Amino acid sequence: MDDYKVEAIKCEGTAGNCIAKKQMYGRWSPVYAQALMVELSDGIRFVANFKYTVKDEISKDLLHDPNLAKLNQYSTESEEAFDSRCDQTMIGFVQDIP
Repeated sequence: MDDYKVEAIKCEGTAGNCIAKKQMYGRWSPVYAQALMVELSDGIRFVANFKYTVKDEISKDLLHDPNLAKLNQYSTESEEAFDSRCDQTMIGFVQDIP
C-alpha cells in the first residue's frame, strides 16, 4: 500500500502550454465507497465522486426516456441499478483549505 500518499504537478500557464511546473505532495482518502478526496501540501483539496451510470435495463437514454419518473424508485442504496467504475471519477470540485 502506498500509505495514501499522492504526488501532483501544478502547471502554470494556459492549457497545453506549461510555463512552470511545481511538484507537490499530499494524501488521498476514500469518502465511503462513493468518492475520492485528495489534499495537497499547498492547501488545495480535490473531491470527486466515483463514476457510475444507470444500467441499460433501467434506462438506455435518461435524457429522452418518456418514463423518467420510474427513477424515483431508486436511491443511493439501489446498487443493482447502477454500474460503478471505481477506477474513474466524475467532475468534482476544488477547495482552498487552511
